[in-house]
Amino acid sequence: MKITIKNKEKHPKIIIWQSFPCGTMIEFNDGIRAMVIENVYGQKELLLLSHWLNGERFELARKYKTYPVAKILGTIKEIIVEK
Repeated sequence: MKITIKNKEKHPKIIIWQSFPCGTMIEFNDGIRAMVIENVYGQKELLLLSHWLNGERFELARKYKTYPVAKILGTIKEIIVEK
């Protein structure tokens, strides 16, 4: 009896952020974190959450539209903004 084991090529599964519901927090390979949001036209966009000096800086993450997702951090259900 002869047994031959072929090495299969393994391809990492690419996770696309557009498939997640709004409110999902994700992290990219470079450590940048973002949240999937819905714009006024009903399209999904990414809100980039990054630390800028001692404060927070929020901006739309247009350059991350084609980046694969490294981690799914969770989903935000409710945001309460207080003055």
